[in-house]
Amino acid sequence: MLDIQKMSFDELVEVHRPLILHVLKTLHIYKDHEVYYQVGLVGLWEAQSRYNPEKGAFSTFAFSIIRGRVLSSLTKENQFYTRYQPTEHEEQLDAAYDESSEIKPEEDILTTYCFDLTENQRKWVIGKIIEDKKIKDIALEHGVTEDAVKTWRREALKKLRKTVAGMDIR
Repeated sequence: MLDIQKMSFDELVEVHRPLILHVLKTLHIYKDHEVYYQVGLVGLWEAQSRYNPEKGAFSTFAFSIIRGRVLSSLTKENQFYTRYQPTEHEEQLDAAYDESSEIKPEEDILTTYCFDLTENQRKWVIGKIIEDKKIKDIALEHGVTEDAVKTWRREALKKLRKTVAGMDIR
């Protein structure tokens, strides 16, 4: 009879390699065989560290631990692939959030609140909030005075506050 506690792990693997392969075969593992073999080795190591000779044969205990580890790993992988499946419209989503497009996602979201603003007020929203420009730079860009831009800001903020206040945000 083998003394499992005194065996090195390499010796244990050599003796129980057929057991790990049997578990993989009974579970019909044909993809990622090496990965699940490694999971089986982890299960064998765990079985060696938890084994109590008074409770039965090591091979029976090791079989249940190895099988449990492999099944657990299969379950986790299956859950990952079912939860993180690419969408049918993946290309459309990629195109929608393409960095080379003129409108960025944050700008798109912000402009949904700007439906009530004038063109100049939108210029202030985009210049200040999206592009983080100073009032002076916005005025230079659009060929107006700084006071005009400040007026755009004041009126835009009034309308945006009114718009947001009217929404039922939960």
